[in-house]
Amino acid sequence: MKSLIVIIPLLFSTSQAATLTDITVEAVTKQIQQQGAKQFISEMPDAPGGKWHSIMQHIASGNASWLSLVPLLAPEVDAGFADDLATSLAEAIPANVEGVMSAIDDYHHPVSTQSVCAMPLYTRSVAEQNDYVVKAIQALYKSKSAQAMKCLNQLVSMVGQSSTFREAN
Repeated sequence: MKSLIVIIPLLFSTSQAATLTDITVEAVTKQIQQQGAKQFISEMPDAPGGKWHSIMQHIASGNASWLSLVPLLAPEVDAGFADDLATSLAEAIPANVEGVMSAIDDYHHPVSTQSVCAMPLYTRSVAEQNDYVVKAIQALYKSKSAQAMKCLNQLVSMVGQSSTFREAN
């Protein structure tokens, strides 16, 4: 009986994990188009391991298909969801600078230059932030696009005002 009790939660967590790894950009896009972005977002809890978290991880990877969701989501996000979206875009800069630069929209604060290029890495260690800054600056510098230069200036400005870019222990 005890082994049955242990197996049931394991089956649930395994099926839940499989659902999250099966998520596709096509399925998410279709859902947003059917429900509208506001409804789609409102039905998702902002929890680690949840659907929103999975979408943000995909966007953070810099994959162009996942970045295409940004204009659909940006006008409808609020508070924590906005921070998540800005952070995911920022994390994607080293992997796909051009894709991120095309997703930046200064008319929607969550995905504006000010939000995305301000190093919104709140949960990262000092060493991770330092590593990110170096990689992001390299990617932005290599791009040479006007938006990348604007982002680079914002990032350098934030680093200059920050006490976090320092030697890690």
